[in-house]
Formats: sequence, C-alpha cells, structure tokens
Amino acid sequence: MVCTGPVTYKGQASLQKDIDNFKAALKEVKVEDAFIPAISPTNVEEWQQNKYYKTQEEYLFAIADAMHVEYKAIVDSGLLLQIDDPRFATYYAMSEVSLE
Repeated sequence: MVCTGPVTYKGQASLQKDIDNFKAALKEVKVEDAFIPAISPTNVEEWQQNKYYKTQEEYLFAIADAMHVEYKAIVDSGLLLQIDDPRFATYYAMSEVSLE
C-alpha cells in the first residue's frame, strides 16, 4: 500500500465495537486491569510507503496524529493501552550488543 494523501483515522466505529465487546466480556470475569493492544506509528509506517509527505519524519508524525484517535478512545474507555512496537524492542536489544 502507498500513502498518496493526508493520513486520517477511519476506524472509529469498528474500534468502538471492539471496545464495547471487550468490556462486555470483562463483566463476566474479575480483573484488576484490562488492556487493548494497538499498532505503533512506526509499524504502520513500515508497511505503507510514503508518496505524499515531504519527509519520512513528517509522514511518521501524521501517522502518530491519526493513531492518537485510537489511543485516546481506548484510554477514555477506561482500559489500558498497550502500544505494540517490535522495532523498538529490536532496536533496544541491538543497542545492547557490542559489535567489537
């Protein structure tokens, strides 16, 4: 897929349905905290080639701004947000490795 225009979030109805279904399921069990995972902006960037924004940084910030809609809806629903970013974990692990 290729980004050819402004990035916007278009999954509000589906997200709300997921949140409502999850919260309904939680009523059947006793939990202290519950979370919904969400994709990170860098993970979205990795799978969507930029052909619209002037720089990759501008593109990444546009993705982050769009994903903020999802992140905020999850947190506002009273659930915890877990942002999954395998690249961050890989980067951290690699930064601990000496190449000498």
